[in-house]
Amino acid sequence: MMFETMQESLTQYKLAGYPPDLLISIPKDISGFYEFWRAKELIEFGYEVTLKAIDGLESPSSSYYSFPKGY
Repeated sequence: MMFETMQESLTQYKLAGYPPDLLISIPKDISGFYEFWRAKELIEFGYEVTLKAIDGLESPSSSYYSFPKGY
């Protein structure tokens, strides 16, 4: 828990200093740490979310993409 808090703080610090053109948010609970057999499924999920985020980048509304609930 302490490590995650520290890592989150460092991430926010870096993002504030060097804001990305596009930030894609994927939940931590989408898979467990040792679920390597789900790699193909998770890579496909990341690919689909990335394509949607890039399509959304073309609209001037935001540079942050968070996928809809239910994934």
